[in-house]
Amino acid sequence: MDQIFKRQIRSLDVAGQRVEIEIRQLDSPDIEKIRQIAEKSFPKVWKDSEYEYFIKHLSGLCLGVVSQKQMVGFLLTLLVQGEMDVISIAVSPEYRRKNIAKTLLETAWELPQVKQAFLEVDTENSPAIQFYESFGFKAYGVRKKYYEGKRDALVMKRTK
Repeated sequence: MDQIFKRQIRSLDVAGQRVEIEIRQLDSPDIEKIRQIAEKSFPKVWKDSEYEYFIKHLSGLCLGVVSQKQMVGFLLTLLVQGEMDVISIAVSPEYRRKNIAKTLLETAWELPQVKQAFLEVDTENSPAIQFYESFGFKAYGVRKKYYEGKRDALVMKRTK
């Protein structure tokens, strides 16, 4: 996906101050930091080979946010024929509520190749559901026992 994504430098307004961030395509050397962010964000963390799968996938659109030379968030997606499957998004705890996740989604959504997006989110994760709804995602269905064969996932979709 490198051919469709160019590096971006953006400024975010965080607590009344402008903060420079860099958004860039992820690569294999980023996996350790991705895992560290995931460990602080999810109950189950993938193997490095699973992150590598998405980063190296021909349809992978995997972005990272760097602030002050430190990776603070990531977005893993697959983009196939205009449909973006949001696989995982996470932000380091100390950088949450600073529009990092929103900026990652906006950056991917703004690509002209993206026509629609979908994702799964735990039906019990109200903050995440509210976040996705605020970004224009709408509930589309439910996948029973999607997470560890126990918890249901809400399928959400957004179309341009």
